[in-house]
Amino acid sequence: LHLVGQWFPKIGVLELPGGREFRIELKVPSNNRQNIDVGEMIRSDLATVGVKVLVRPLDFNTVIGDITSAQRKFDAVLMAWENDFRLVLHDMFHSKAVDNPFQFASYRNPVVDSLLDMVETTPSHAAALPAWRRLQLVLRDEEPWSFLFYFSDVYVARERLQGVDMDIRGAFTNLPRWWVKR
Repeated sequence: LHLVGQWFPKIGVLELPGGREFRIELKVPSNNRQNIDVGEMIRSDLATVGVKVLVRPLDFNTVIGDITSAQRKFDAVLMAWENDFRLVLHDMFHSKAVDNPFQFASYRNPVVDSLLDMVETTPSHAAALPAWRRLQLVLRDEEPWSFLFYFSDVYVARERLQGVDMDIRGAFTNLPRWWVKR
């Protein structure tokens, strides 16, 4: 994140048509200091390319209310995203979900719609793989959301804890089979 200034010298403030400054309000949940710090890094980096960013820490419920309201009361928002083991993107990217709360970007693309419909109805993962790949490329190129980083989970278990078998689904998928060696 914090590398933009290494490639671009500070250039002043970008102007939009009509001479207005390019300004963005970035809402961040204030319940976690890391959110505010990442917001400040974004503000600093975008300042080097002329974009003014106002980082606005708000109560989490206020942020959720603003981004899920029918008015979509935000320019930009910093949020974490998680999904179930089976990736379901319909609510976030399908045109039919635009009026639903989780379609934050109000994104519409008929190609994405058809790909989402295809992957959701294709019974085999192997058969759906080409559509998933194409969907990733379209979302990457059009970028209705910007994915900034991924946090790896690190788990440690003492040797006494037996039966721990974590996999891609998460740390606790086989929790009922854990036991403590005496």
